[in-house]
Amino acid sequence: MKSADLKIGFWEKAPRFLRVFTIKEVLISAQSVLKRATDGTRKKAVFHYASSSLVCQTLRFFGVVVTMRVIGPEQFGLFAQATLLMSLAGLCREAGQSGALIAYQGTDLRYVYFNFQMNFLLGLFTTALVFASSLAPQLLPDDLRRYVWVVALIPFFESLTLTNTLILQKRFRFKILGVAEIVSLVAWLATTLLTIGHTPGFLVLLFAQLAENLCRCLLLFAVARFQFVGFSWGKDLTYYYFSRFAKPTIVWVVLQSLLMRLDFLLLTMFSSTRELGSYERLAQFTRIPVSLTVNLCDKVLVNAYSQDQNDQSALRKLFGRSMLIIAGAVVLATIAVSIGLLIFLRPLIGPGWAAIIMRLWWFSLPVTLMSPLYANLTLFFSGLGMQTQLLRNAALHLAIVLVLGSFLAGPFGAAGLLVANSVSIGLVLCYQLLTARARLMATR
Repeated sequence: MKSADLKIGFWEKAPRFLRVFTIKEVLISAQSVLKRATDGTRKKAVFHYASSSLVCQTLRFFGVVVTMRVIGPEQFGLFAQATLLMSLAGLCREAGQSGALIAYQGTDLRYVYFNFQMNFLLGLFTTALVFASSLAPQLLPDDLRRYVWVVALIPFFESLTLTNTLILQKRFRFKILGVAEIVSLVAWLATTLLTIGHTPGFLVLLFAQLAENLCRCLLLFAVARFQFVGFSWGKDLTYYYFSRFAKPTIVWVVLQSLLMRLDFLLLTMFSSTRELGSYERLAQFTRIPVSLTVNLCDKVLVNAYSQDQNDQSALRKLFGRSMLIIAGAVVLATIAVSIGLLIFLRPLIGPGWAAIIMRLWWFSLPVTLMSPLYANLTLFFSGLGMQTQLLRNAALHLAIVLVLGSFLAGPFGAAGLLVANSVSIGLVLCYQLLTARARLMATR
């Protein structure tokens, strides 16, 4: 018998676990897995959104490593103060128009145009407030005042992007959104690499964020072909946006915006720029488990909750599955990140930064583990249009952080603030779970 015949006979008689590793079978198996992962509109949306998010997180993490090797905590503190200024100036940039557009189930483009004009006008108002802050030295450090135009343009381009993003998400066009996000992150990374070492560290970070927002804005206008750009007015529009959403929502939006930057504000008031910069950089690592869990599907989830709000059985099933999957995933992701930091952090960012990050990492574990669950519950209430409940959650969270953070930020810096956040998010999470359970049980 010839040698070739012997080889063929061997493969025919070999156990399947040996033959499965042929290139052809590997490709067929991979194709089958990919087909199952993208079977259905929502599965396909999750797949594209999660895939693009993983690529973006990889690019951003590379940028984090590069910048931390050459930029000190004080410069990151200045960048955090600029972020705080943008957040404070933009407290009223969201007046419920995003939630209103997500909840709208009709096809009248006037509702889309109204959303765009609100985003445009409120974006201009935010930009004007940032420019005006240069007249108040206590609000804007001297190092930032010369570059206030950069700080002002960032929220403006972000505002212009909102309507296009929301409509494309509602239509589950997450593939094209993912491509736009990846290209924007490439622009962010390229700007970082080109400017680092040539300009102050905080300015590198601001220029990179401006380039990212500008690129995303232009790309989404090109994708949407300006079909969602327009201006419209009418009693039905004003009633829907202002009476149904703005009145109960604007207070929640303000509280939520304050909550997102309350940690920066407390550290600015009671601690040092170095502690603020250390806290800001820690967030680049604590957000990894969040990014690997709820952030892989948050935009899909909120729209799915909205679509299933009239199908109570489907809503309960979606909520239960999402909570279980996110809870299991965040535990695994946090363990993996903790091990990775212990092994790779020092050679990646240097001994100085590694000591700072690891000291704070252990304080951040409770927040890191609970944040994805908290975020999913917020998506649940948002998708169902439960604006009053969102207001209660934000008010409770804000009050606890404000009281505890005011006592702990001064003597303990970033570590004290992490403890305050842990206590706050734990209490609010329990309250959210009880409320969500009551809402789901009431639909039986």
